[in-house]
Amino acid sequence: ALNHFFHSMYVPTMQASHSDGALLMNFDHMMKRREAGECELVVITHNDEDIAGSLIVYDEGRPRLWSEGILNADRNYLKIGTGMAVYLFSFRHLLDSGHKTINVGRSRAFLSDGALYFKKRLGIEVSHTTGAAYALQINNLSDRTRECLVTNPFVFLSDSELHAAVFMEADSFRTDDVWGSIWSSYYLPGISQIALYVMGDQQANEPIRVPDQYAGRIQIRQLAASAQVSDRNR
Repeated sequence: ALNHFFHSMYVPTMQASHSDGALLMNFDHMMKRREAGECELVVITHNDEDIAGSLIVYDEGRPRLWSEGILNADRNYLKIGTGMAVYLFSFRHLLDSGHKTINVGRSRAFLSDGALYFKKRLGIEVSHTTGAAYALQINNLSDRTRECLVTNPFVFLSDSELHAAVFMEADSFRTDDVWGSIWSSYYLPGISQIALYVMGDQQANEPIRVPDQYAGRIQIRQLAASAQVSDRNR
């Protein structure tokens, strides 16, 4: 079963998602953990055929969703909800086994990332970071730089706490409902605060103030057109 999962579900799904950039798990390593009793496979069936699977690994007894796959990366299975079923049946199995919390695995630190957005819908909490990180320095707020920042909000680490960095143009704050949209779109449990970087000339508009209901949870920070950011937060 593990051989079928690896070669017919896991590998095709990874290659379909990441093409040549796919970083595939080593099959021998997977087998060693299975033989040591450190992981188990949950299989999803449809019309008596195994169409998806989820490999759960136990790190010191704590369950983590290690890898998932759809048979031959067939998008028709995704259309009938197989992707969500992989998570739901894995959760049901673990909850029935007495586990109260489940590690759903790593995610990229970009808040617009599709995988992270999907996991957010499951009700996740960001619990910790890995040792990998990017260092970002902004030398010139060109139009392309601004567009990149606006479309790629991210999570960064500052003083051992996780924050969300969200970039918006000053003229985006024309309606009051923008605050609710910011909060619902970019907040994740486990994040201490949303750092809202406002780009552009605020003086040309009404002063931007955070509503009382988001005070302390959203902090406005301004990036001037000639700003250079160079710090160790990442």
